Amino acid sequence: MLGLIVFDMDGLMIDSERLTMQAYFDMGKEWGLPVSEEQFLSIIGKNSRDVKDQYRRDFGENLDADRFYREIGALRDRRVRDDGIPVKKGLRDLLAMLEDEAPDIPRTVASGSDEEVINRHLGAAGLRRYFTDVLSSRDVPRGKPAPDVFLTLCERFRVPPEETLVLEDSPNGIRAGLAGNMQVIAVPDIQPVPDDMAGNCYAVVPDLAAAIPYVRRLLGSDQ
Repeated sequence: MLGLIVFDMDGLMIDSERLTMQAYFDMGKEWGLPVSEEQFLSIIGKNSRDVKDQYRRDFGENLDADRFYREIGALRDRRVRDDGIPVKKGLRDLLAMLEDEAPDIPRTVASGSDEEVINRHLGAAGLRRYFTDVLSSRDVPRGKPAPDVFLTLCERFRVPPEETLVLEDSPNGIRAGLAGNMQVIAVPDIQPVPDDMAGNCYAVVPDLAAAIPYVRRLLGSDQ
């Protein structure tokens, strides 16, 4: 039985990780930094505080990590304004199904992006109306892969973790959901799901359209 559904945003609902990665490489070149794909993959799913700490570890304590982070986000957002927000396959069908078959179960967003960015991107994609609440993992003591952001939403809605479904794409987010003792459906984006996590997920699917039967099963509406 489910009492709460939590969606990640970047890489799960909107195809923003690739946009951010390209902005990361472009801005890294402009700054003369030795950026790499491995470095970028290590920060996917983390909040801005932890990402900036990682920048300092990778590129030196003298780096103006706040400015570097802001300029990457600004470049990505300019490209989003120019080209629109790419929504991931199956998302609108999944949300429509939940509105129809589980209207009383809160749908929330828990993202490593700052709350302002979450609301802006969801609004630009026409998705904000589907969600009761959003929470940035920057606003909890520990970001993903710690489960704090998910557990905070459980507390807000007074739903036990084991009655909570988390939909995630990144290993950091998947690990956070599993650490919180929640049902996790993994929908990998840029990174595959590590084997040691895949076996503990409720399901690992190629896209959100393929997640719909598993969500129905958890809702008990596939009978």
